[in-house]
Amino acid sequence: MECTPNRQKLKINFTIINVPTIFEGSKDQANVEGKLKIYIDKKLFFDEENILLLELAISLNDWVKKNKAKRSY
Repeated sequence: MECTPNRQKLKINFTIINVPTIFEGSKDQANVEGKLKIYIDKKLFFDEENILLLELAISLNDWVKKNKAKRSY
């Protein structure tokens, strides 16, 4: 039996609301805050007003890299 991947439309909206004005190393750059909304098939899946966008992006990138190797289709 073949497994057909379930195709869903993913939409990510973000707005940067706070960027540190003085960068004193990489830690301050990670403090870029914003609003994040994730929709799956036009249905709101995740909504957060104050989230560290850069830290989230780094974590998601690591997650994608790890899981990309596990795909079997």
